[in-house]
Amino acid sequence: MSVNNLIANNVRNNRILKGLSQENVANELDMSSEGYGKIERGETKLKIDTLESLAKIFGMKPEDILNFKSESFFQDQSTYNNQNGDNNHFSLESEHVKSLKEEIKFLKEEIIFFRSKLKGNN
Repeated sequence: MSVNNLIANNVRNNRILKGLSQENVANELDMSSEGYGKIERGETKLKIDTLESLAKIFGMKPEDILNFKSESFFQDQSTYNNQNGDNNHFSLESEHVKSLKEEIKFLKEEIIFFRSKLKGNN
């Protein structure tokens, strides 16, 4: 996986974990949903100013987007919640499952699309 695709996946996973739609984030960035979608698919390289804006939207540091690992997010969040007597980390885990299901749905749609393109070329 290229660095650009890795960053794109990190942006997408952070958006999903924050419960935001592509349209929500695109509006915050003052860009089209199509343009934002290209960022998440790795079709457009992420500019530094856009990375900084995404970090503000997601409530994190830009370097945290670049180094994002969902496993550590949930582990860190669980540790934080347990120290503070908060049991909401279970809802974060369900958000992760939800994001994985959304990703599976997206990948299935891509497979169908590419299969139809391949059939059209034969």
